Amino acid sequence: MNKLEEKLLSMASADKRGIEDLLSLFMPISFRKGLIIGTPEHSYPILHFIESGLLMGNYIVDDKEYPSWISDHGFVLPIGGFLSKKNYSEFIMVLENSQCWYLNLAKAEILAQKNYHLYRMLLEIFEENLQLTREREISLRIPNAYERYLKFMNEQSSRKYPLTNSVLASLLSINEKHLSKLKRRYVKS
Repeated sequence: MNKLEEKLLSMASADKRGIEDLLSLFMPISFRKGLIIGTPEHSYPILHFIESGLLMGNYIVDDKEYPSWISDHGFVLPIGGFLSKKNYSEFIMVLENSQCWYLNLAKAEILAQKNYHLYRMLLEIFEENLQLTREREISLRIPNAYERYLKFMNEQSSRKYPLTNSVLASLLSINEKHLSKLKRRYVKS
């Protein structure tokens, strides 16, 4: 059983038909390190699921890049709004070779019109992602940078891939020099 199937089975709204329908729509895809798989100019109604590898979402504000999230598992929402049709200034980078699954939401919508369980499962996926976004937002509100660092390290303890200092510093909203000091303090404790 792959991680996608395990995830779908673990969902509160999961039912046999919904899982079967979703699994029939997801297609495997591989991404090579260094690839950008989504940009505001080229966003598609595609839901990804990371089986293995490492992806990172970045936003561009005033011509500067700001990492927003990083993940080595789970669902990645489409860059543009599927229903709202709004584009966002996000792009998704592949930091390590990645094995993923993708789901064309336009096809899923057609099937979901006949199966409300499928709609519920998709809604749960989006709801879970919203919760992760809230948790990241709360983490960035922790005033003490060392406490932010500790929280991140605890939450990401199962990560297989090391992050560069520049990526980690950006995710924690600190500069690289300060991150180096935090790392030394962390090692000592």
